[in-house]
Amino acid sequence: VCGQLLCCAENCCKDGSGKGECTLHARTCGARTCVFLLLRQTSILILSGSHACIYSSPYLDAHGEEDPSLKRGKPLFLDKNRYEALNLLWASGAFDYDSKVLKHSHGGSRRMFSAEFY
Repeated sequence: VCGQLLCCAENCCKDGSGKGECTLHARTCGARTCVFLLLRQTSILILSGSHACIYSSPYLDAHGEEDPSLKRGKPLFLDKNRYEALNLLWASGAFDYDSKVLKHSHGGSRRMFSAEFY
């Protein structure tokens, strides 16, 4: 985990073939598998090979709820259980076979967006 700040799904940083900055970074830094915190949504983007997954936020409010797109404006706190679950997925290399990740992923021949979109 390198901590580099990147654009995600923005046209400004795509290469000539339409690959997004996160995809390019995953190829050079993460052997095609990377985890990104989407700051404006507080959710997690997981790129693994040809699959992309928007994973639930590790940040919750005082009531244990997510704040998608930060619309409520309440303070968010890192949830230890969600963080540990994500860390376990990362450490065990389980992105390609975890049922929650696969349920929320798109890739292969029936994808809405190519994993390279990001």
